[in-house]
Amino acid sequence: MTKIATLVHFLARKLADQWLMPYLLGAVATIIISFALVSIWTRLRSGRWIYSADLPADTAYAIFYLGGFYTFFIGAPIFRGLTTLVTRFVPWLRLNLLAHANIYFWYLILWLAMDLVGYWWHRMVHGVPWLWEFHRIHHSETMITPLTNYRFHFVDLALRSTLQMLPALILGVPVGVWLAAAWFEIAIDSLAHADLDWSYGPIGWFLINPAFHRIHHSREPRHFDRNFSLSFSVWDRIFGTAYAGGDAPAVYGIDGPMPRSFFRQFYFPFVVLVHKLVRSAEAEPAVNKPSSGADPAQAIR
Repeated sequence: MTKIATLVHFLARKLADQWLMPYLLGAVATIIISFALVSIWTRLRSGRWIYSADLPADTAYAIFYLGGFYTFFIGAPIFRGLTTLVTRFVPWLRLNLLAHANIYFWYLILWLAMDLVGYWWHRMVHGVPWLWEFHRIHHSETMITPLTNYRFHFVDLALRSTLQMLPALILGVPVGVWLAAAWFEIAIDSLAHADLDWSYGPIGWFLINPAFHRIHHSREPRHFDRNFSLSFSVWDRIFGTAYAGGDAPAVYGIDGPMPRSFFRQFYFPFVVLVHKLVRSAEAEPAVNKPSSGADPAQAIR
C-alpha cells in the first residue's frame, strides 16, 4: 500500500509541475483565446455557436495533450529512447548545424524543417491504409473548431513526433528556443482549424490559414488529398498538392463508423485493424468466400 501511495504521490507531483509550467499556462491561454475568438466571430457572422457532439471528446484530447499526460506517459519516454539510440549508435547525427546562428533564425529553420517532415508524414498517413485508421479520428468530426487541432490518436502523434525529432537532433536546437515561440505556433495551428474564410492576405500564401486548411477536412471528392501542410502552406504549393479554388466545403467528416467517446477512440483503430487482419486471413484460402456478416466495429460505435 505504501508503494502505491508513493507512486501516486510521485505522479501527482510530476503532473502538478507540468501544469504550472509557463509554457503550459501560455498554451492553455492561447487555445482558450483562439476558441473564444472563433466562437464569437462565427456567432456574429452566421448566428450559430461552434458546438457539436464531438466537442466533449475534443476537449478531452486537449486536456490529454496540454495537461502533460501524453508527454509524461508517451512523448518523454520516446524522446529519451530516441536520444539514447542516436547517442549510442549514430552520434554523428548530432551535427549542431545551427549552433552559432541567431536565436530567431534558429527557431524558424527548425520549425520549417519539422514542418516539412510533418507535411510528408501527413501525406503518408492518408496513403497507407493502416496509418489512416489512426489519422481518420482527426477527420471524423463534422464541425471543425480550434480544438480539432488536438484531436489526434496518440499513435498518430507519437509516430509523427518521432520523425520530427530527427531535425531537432541534427540541428541541435535547445528546448528553450522551441518553447519560447510555441505559443505562436499553437495559435496559428488552432485558428487553422476553423470553418472561416480567413486567408491572412499575402501572408496566407506562406502560412497556413482557415480558408486553406478547411479544404483538407472536406468530405467532397474535389478536395481529397489536398492542402496537407501543417503550419506552412507553402509546402503544398511547392509539391503540387495545393487546392487553388476559393470555395468553402459543404460538408466535413469521413465515411464509416467512429465512436464519439474519447476513450473508445483510443482503442477503436486497433479493433478495426484486427478485424481487417482476420478478414484478410480468412480470405486467403478461399478468395471467393462470402462475407460472414456485419463489421464488428459497428458494435462499439
